[in-house]
Amino acid sequence: NLVSAVPDWSSLSSSLSSEAAIHGPFGNSPETYSPCLSLGTDAYKISKENYGLCMHAHACQHEFCEGNFDYDLPSYTVEAKTESDIASVFDFAAEHDIPVSVKTTGHSYQGSSTQKGSLMIWLQNYEKDLSIIKSYVNSCSDDDVNKVAHDVISIKAGAVWDDVIEAVKGDYHVVTGGGRTVSSIGGWLQGGGLSFSSRLYGLGVDQVIDFTVVLTNGTIVTADACANSDLFWALRGGGGGTYGVVTNVHYKLYDVTPIVKLEYFSGISEAARDEYGGAYESIVEKWFEFWIEKSPNLDPKWCGGFFGEEYAHLLYCGNKEDAQKSTFYKEINAWYWNDLPWNTFVENVWGSLILPLTVYDSWYDYRGGADAYQNPCE
Repeated sequence: NLVSAVPDWSSLSSSLSSEAAIHGPFGNSPETYSPCLSLGTDAYKISKENYGLCMHAHACQHEFCEGNFDYDLPSYTVEAKTESDIASVFDFAAEHDIPVSVKTTGHSYQGSSTQKGSLMIWLQNYEKDLSIIKSYVNSCSDDDVNKVAHDVISIKAGAVWDDVIEAVKGDYHVVTGGGRTVSSIGGWLQGGGLSFSSRLYGLGVDQVIDFTVVLTNGTIVTADACANSDLFWALRGGGGGTYGVVTNVHYKLYDVTPIVKLEYFSGISEAARDEYGGAYESIVEKWFEFWIEKSPNLDPKWCGGFFGEEYAHLLYCGNKEDAQKSTFYKEINAWYWNDLPWNTFVENVWGSLILPLTVYDSWYDYRGGADAYQNPCE
């Protein structure tokens, strides 16, 4: 195939749907990105402004997200609204040998959703759907091994977790990304999808019953355990945009469950380090020794969370009574009261603390409820 030397951008524009738009050309320069910097850290605005050029981590305006490298900005962006828009971009890019990048929000801290000189498919304003379907069945109706029937939410490419959480509310449990402004079915999901409740429910990719994908040749296919099963396997961890653009996913929902939060903290003021620094380092070491020993064998109902050298934020998917009866809850309290010198701690100076358990009625409530929707402070 011959590659046209001079792209006719008006021909791409005329091939798009009436609601789609092409933006550019953009220079690969600080002037192009400067409107993004004025948005600060408001991920909601960053995702929507400046024609898709902004990144949640502003360092990723540069290659490798490093300020001493060149800018890494697309030459044009297409605000896609339909699958045919995406197919048109692929056709045009193939004809003119132009690299393609794909972005919904720009949350990637590796800069994976932007590329210097590329034609970007920008999905921020694509349809979201968010309809809930009971007992949805994949294409494997005659295959007892691969058949799946499950309550799902239908998620299209324009949705972020903020939208999904608000659609599900407290009616179900849903396995979500860490940030509300993360694209629901883009890089997070196709990269595996680690969640705060993955220890019990699995990764994000384990929730997918099927994908709808626009392939780079413009073909639109559905991939599940029986139809295009090799593509279904590859999409569950192969990376966002690697095999095409995912435009829709049927994603599992579970019975609603309470969420119990356990928090452990330790700390020391700078002024107290000379006097108490050695004792403080000892409790940090004790915490890591305890956590390294116990964490591999946690009951899966301790479904997720995060931790560091001075803290743990751990979640139990179930009720408070069962959390308190669990082996781990008993072990961490016994460790705290028996192994730490808690009687030598000085309030507001140094020490550690296990906070009282906090109980939320659902994942929706744990993630902030209605007050968190479209709220950059949450």
